[in-house]
Amino acid sequence: GTMNVTKHLHPEWGDWSTDHYGIPWQTVPASQAGVPMTFMYASESDPGPYPFPPNALIEGGAPVLGVVGVPAHRQIYGAIRGHGAVRRDDSGEHPIRVRGKPECGLSVIASRSSARHSLMAGYLERHTIAETLYAGSALKFCRIAEGAADLYPRFGRTMEWDTAAAQAILEEAGGSILDANTGLVLRYGKPGYENPPFIAAGA
Repeated sequence: GTMNVTKHLHPEWGDWSTDHYGIPWQTVPASQAGVPMTFMYASESDPGPYPFPPNALIEGGAPVLGVVGVPAHRQIYGAIRGHGAVRRDDSGEHPIRVRGKPECGLSVIASRSSARHSLMAGYLERHTIAETLYAGSALKFCRIAEGAADLYPRFGRTMEWDTAAAQAILEEAGGSILDANTGLVLRYGKPGYENPPFIAAGA
């Protein structure tokens, strides 16, 4: 990212025309005890100790807190493990939950580029699809979390920072993100931080 006297912190990945950054953060008091950290590459940082709390954002390979902001819609989505998921907008804060499978068929949500992936058509043939919706980046997960869509298959390349915050929200809303190759829950701390193909779904 970049930041200087005249420029606020700005992440240097993604395209704001299609992607909405979902970057969680956490603050701790000065009294927070430090813990040692092990890095994949010695050059990444010094060994600490660092003041990470027991409820760190990624714990045991799973996201435990996530915040996704959608400034264009004046919305913020958030979740903490065990406390459910919410959407905050001009009318206040509202609990959100995935919906049951519609009898008329699923609403698939994708980006326009990922919808053209060669594996997408074959996967969708196995389901009854009522409509295809389009949205950018982390917003797709949030739409499923609030019951506005049902399914987001992703076969193109993504990184862990693209999905972690949104996964916390979707899971707390009753949904899931599964590795398309293994059927297991998407995990974090992978070598190279690249995600496999995955399926994000509601009920």
